[in-house]
Amino acid sequence: MGGGGLVILKHKSWHVYNEKNREKVRKDEEKAKLEDDEKAARATKADQERRLGILRSKSKSHKNDDAERTPGNQPSASSNDPEFGGKEGVHVNLFGELESEASRVQRKDGRNEEHEAEKAAEKAKFEKQFTMHLGDESVTGPTPWYAKDEPYADRHVSKKPKMEQQSLARNDPLAVFKSKDDDCSKRSKTKKDDKKRDKKKNLSKSKSIEQLRAERLSREGKERSRELELMRPSAPITTATEREMPYNSGFNPEFQRKRKR
Repeated sequence: MGGGGLVILKHKSWHVYNEKNREKVRKDEEKAKLEDDEKAARATKADQERRLGILRSKSKSHKNDDAERTPGNQPSASSNDPEFGGKEGVHVNLFGELESEASRVQRKDGRNEEHEAEKAAEKAKFEKQFTMHLGDESVTGPTPWYAKDEPYADRHVSKKPKMEQQSLARNDPLAVFKSKDDDCSKRSKTKKDDKKRDKKKNLSKSKSIEQLRAERLSREGKERSRELELMRPSAPITTATEREMPYNSGFNPEFQRKRKR
């Protein structure tokens, strides 16, 4: 039996096939079967009572019809007929045939042969779920992975070419040279990329330095021009006479309007 898989020790509590778990499953199945049997028995009893009520109503109707047809105090023929329930206290057994059949099936020790056979078949079916016997052809359904017949040689032959190809590829000098060449090309490419990255960084730094230099020069030029304006001789300050000064609009509004015109 080939193949690997998860192996759980039988003494572990979570092993599904140990005695405790199997007994628990068996008890649960028996409990469910008993509940189903009780439900079926209740349904059968209710059906029997319903049929018995129908038969009793029919027998009463027949009895009343016979009494109406019988003149005077003459006893009715149906009054003594057990089929119609004539005599009081006479038990009418509607299931006599079934009881006689059940009595024939029972053995001398009081046990039912059919019940024992059904119980043995159920037990064998339950045990077959957990065990597999050599040469047991009654197993139906898809074959599990651990029961598949896979030759040992075939499993390893299928993997052998792949392993040989891998070993040849590792020991091939051309492959080794190619891998070295690829490593060198990768290194050179990374170096070129690093150089480009450094160049871009330097350009960005130079641009920032040039910008700072231009700002500094413009600032110095502005300061220099301001100094020159301050050092330049100022123009003569002329003071306006009272005649040239405008009137206050609050005291002489008419003169202010004339001046604006």
